[in-house]
Amino acid sequence: MKRQGLGIWGWRLGTLLGLGLLVVSSAAFARDPRAAAGEEYPTIIVIIHNYGRVPGGTLDEAKAATTRILALAGVKTAWQESPGPVTGSASSTAFRRRANGVEINLHLIPRAMAVRLPSDKLCLGLSILPGGDKRGDIAYVFCHRVEDLAGNGDASAGQILGHAMAHEIGHLLLNSSAHSPVGIMQGEWDKRELTHLQAGRLLFTSEQSHLMRAEVLARQTGIGISQATTTQN
Repeated sequence: MKRQGLGIWGWRLGTLLGLGLLVVSSAAFARDPRAAAGEEYPTIIVIIHNYGRVPGGTLDEAKAATTRILALAGVKTAWQESPGPVTGSASSTAFRRRANGVEINLHLIPRAMAVRLPSDKLCLGLSILPGGDKRGDIAYVFCHRVEDLAGNGDASAGQILGHAMAHEIGHLLLNSSAHSPVGIMQGEWDKRELTHLQAGRLLFTSEQSHLMRAEVLARQTGIGISQATTTQN
């Protein structure tokens, strides 16, 4: 993966190292064909921990963007907002893990909290991937970096935040820290990606969509993590 410099458009999304062998090769973007057949999408519950105090309007725009991106990948999103801090991967009392519920804890954090995490200074977010037979359900997005990138004027803070949230959720549902050469799972976003983002064209590939739907269903039924891999072009 070519690394962008720290120029005006040189912003990178990153994750902590996780175990997994998935490498995406497909460049096809398409709506899940099950939508036309009227079939139900598998659902994830995303619990927002708004430590960065993202304004309501910006957060609503971000959630709408994330919902749309995941829906096009065939995954339905239900949203909840945490009333307080979360320890580890355990939800607060108000959000106890439900039967067959696939929960993702998404932390929106300010600069003061971001400096405590072992991330690249250019990252917009990171995901915790335990590896082995454990699945990740915790991700972070750095609010101050979203605001800095939005300051360039190519996309709103809500749009950028929503795509960053979808990107990190993608890492969790793909069980992989790998990035792809196309689409929303690219590791670096420059002016071209921001243009696609604003136009609603920065999406998951068909292959990624298939793998994420399968993973949500597997989490619902308690099936182990798939060891299947794809090849890189």
